[in-house]
This record gives sequence, C-alpha cells and structure tokens, in this order.
Amino acid sequence: MFYEHNDTFIKLKKENCHFYKLFIQYNVLDKAILKLENNFNDILELKQIQLDLKYKMFSIIRDEEEYNLQKNEKPLSMVNTCSDWNNIEQDDFAN
Repeated sequence: MFYEHNDTFIKLKKENCHFYKLFIQYNVLDKAILKLENNFNDILELKQIQLDLKYKMFSIIRDEEEYNLQKNEKPLSMVNTCSDWNNIEQDDFAN
C-alpha cells in the first residue's frame, strides 16, 4: 500500500498517532473484507453444487415422467397416494 511513498508512510506510522490509528482501522477492515470475500466464494461454490444437484434431480424427474407417458401411465406426481379417495370423509380434513 502506497509503495511509491514508502519512506513517508513508515515515518507517519511511527510519528503520527492519527495516521497510525487510520492505518490500524484500514488493516482491520481489510481483513474483514477478505474474510467476507472468502466466505462469499465458498457460498457461491456451495450454491453451484446445489444448483447442479437440483438440475440432476430435475433431469431424473423429467426422464421418469417421459418414460411413464410413453407407457401411457400417469407421471408419479399424478399418481394417487391414497388407496381409496371415495371413502375419505369431510371430517378427515377438519382440524
């Protein structure tokens, strides 16, 4: 930082209390920013992995639905999960 002013920079760090405090504050912020940048990159990497997994799951779902349609079956998402819908009472849904 300020390499072209290195001599003055070093002198001010030693002799100017206000400059030294600014220098310390700058370094603390710089470390915090670097930490956030690293975490941000980690988050981006995890989000990319998550997106890849979501795409793979969607591909499997799409393939399953296409396969079922070719067999003239309903897609799994359309298959009834209840064995007998006609016997369900309105009271079954009351809270």
